[in-house]
Amino acid sequence: MRIFGFKQRFALSVLLLAAFAATSKADTIYNNSAQWLAATSRATTINFGALSPPIGSYLTYATPPGLTTSGVNFSSTGSDIYDVSENYCCSTYARGADSLSSAPGYNLVVTLPANTTAIGFDIFTVTLGDLEGSLAGNADIDVNGTTYVVGTDTAPGLVFFGLTSSNPISSLTISAEQVGSGTQVDLTDFSYGSTGTTATSATPEPSSFLLLGTGALALIGTARRRIAGHRVR
Repeated sequence: MRIFGFKQRFALSVLLLAAFAATSKADTIYNNSAQWLAATSRATTINFGALSPPIGSYLTYATPPGLTTSGVNFSSTGSDIYDVSENYCCSTYARGADSLSSAPGYNLVVTLPANTTAIGFDIFTVTLGDLEGSLAGNADIDVNGTTYVVGTDTAPGLVFFGLTSSNPISSLTISAEQVGSGTQVDLTDFSYGSTGTTATSATPEPSSFLLLGTGALALIGTARRRIAGHRVR
């Protein structure tokens, strides 16, 4: 049997700690829906057109409580949210599907079922006064404390944002970077699921850190005793 020396044991402890730290923040971003679906299992897709907003108009959902469908709650901080017909008012909404919208200047907050580790959706932004949808913008998507900036497209384009994580995603916040007199975010669909990689396999238990820490301290103590022994001699 091979016995590892002090240097090898210490290096192993450091590598284990680094590996645990790395796996606790393993997120992958997708800009292609087919690739995201290939990495996701048991995906559920919410089509906002299925909520049947009046043709050429919209439905209003007071917040709180917002809208809950297929186990997901959609709300906003400080404003109502809207299910908008793709035929509403002007070309900027003509994206090929009805959309769920925040009010200009406000965000969308999405609360997810337990054990969700994958999210994906098509997004666009609308700036007040831009009836033709000729202005592209940026959307800030906050997931597990990390903000991703996504550039949106002019009408009739959509941009896909997908993410898979080794950690559970309990909620996310989507907001438009403000342009002119106000900008809002719109989602034409929303999908969620899992990746088969659970948080328990990615995030070490506190006892694991304790064992590693204790081992590292023991190794440091051994090193000090060896140094002291060499000095005595």
